[in-house]
Amino acid sequence: MAKCIAMDDPGQPLVSNRQFISLVGALLYLATCTRPDIAFAVSYLSRFSAAPTVPLWTAAKRVLLYLRSHSHLGLTYTHSPEYYFSVFSDSSCAEDTSDRKSQTGFAVLASGFLVNWMSKRQPTVAVSTSEAEYQALAQAAREVQWLNKLRSDLGLPCSPVTIQGDNQGS
Repeated sequence: MAKCIAMDDPGQPLVSNRQFISLVGALLYLATCTRPDIAFAVSYLSRFSAAPTVPLWTAAKRVLLYLRSHSHLGLTYTHSPEYYFSVFSDSSCAEDTSDRKSQTGFAVLASGFLVNWMSKRQPTVAVSTSEAEYQALAQAAREVQWLNKLRSDLGLPCSPVTIQGDNQGS
């Protein structure tokens, strides 16, 4: 999404941002509940809720077109006799030219089914790719700790979890 919109020339401001905020809110609900594939795009669009522009409105409508053309995608769950976690983490390093903050993302799978995911900007500016990856891994580790605590509270067995990070750049 960042490559599609040139933020150096944000375009004409919208007369009212009520429709933009409503659309981004609906997309955020979908990204949170059943469509993690749009999480990055929605995260990016939500940064501009205070002053949306015509190109941002067009980009939000493009996400709707994507959802319509890929309606077969989404999360489905079935029962599995095994219960284990697989965690994947990644980050971008300073790709947002407006403030040089990195993007963090992770996905947690339980027995092969996606149960938790996140895509958001990191709170601080990372000075290297390694630091951006470390921050992403740390966020994923915090989520795993919380999920293991939840499993323990529910009486489910806990096992060691390996977090796989994509750190080719570091």
